[in-house]
Amino acid sequence: MNWNLLFILSVSIFAFSIVIMIIFGFIRNRYYHTFHEDEMIKSTKTINTVNKLYFTYGETTRFIKKYVVCKSAVDKYVIVNYNKEFENISFFILCYGLFKRPFKVFKYSEKNTGVSSQLIVIPRRTKFINVVICSADNQTINYNVIKPLSLRRIKLYSLFVSLLTFSGLLAIRHLLAITICGNYIALSFMNSYENYLIIILSFVLALVVFFVTNISFKKKNKKNLSGGAVEYEFL
Repeated sequence: MNWNLLFILSVSIFAFSIVIMIIFGFIRNRYYHTFHEDEMIKSTKTINTVNKLYFTYGETTRFIKKYVVCKSAVDKYVIVNYNKEFENISFFILCYGLFKRPFKVFKYSEKNTGVSSQLIVIPRRTKFINVVICSADNQTINYNVIKPLSLRRIKLYSLFVSLLTFSGLLAIRHLLAITICGNYIALSFMNSYENYLIIILSFVLALVVFFVTNISFKKKNKKNLSGGAVEYEFL
């Protein structure tokens, strides 16, 4: 067997898998709600903060009509104004970056509210937010804002993760053999039963990674469908 050719093939598969995962983003978050540019009512400045007051939109306005985003020298936070006092209320805060792409979702819950929420800290790099109602006084409006992953995307992600594992282990095995043993002894090792055993074990590990990843994301999907706040990776 041409082991150098196998090494080049392994590196190529490793690089190809990374590129495909980045391009297609199999586990990238997808949302039920698209970005909405909320109407700003006013902007005020104090000695320590800049405060911007906004209207909410859609079904959220039945429960929360306004919110204020406060920015100080050290942090950024949100305060929402409730339409009335609630025994319990939950809502999502979607945080968007410079190009109006979501990068973080918070689920905030409060019991026995006043007319305003407590301070809700958000990342400083947040440029825009949307507030989406989840539930109020045990009436559920939106279970979640993050769409569950399709089984096809989960399987494709699991497949490419396992390909990364297998091809990466093959490439590392080859490099270590060359580095530690040198070319001549490495060639003898490559044709040994030990080397074939390592290849078989690498393949078995890649299969384990496939099934573990597949099961893990299916469980996350179940949590997402039941209303849990799930965050996937942004690869």
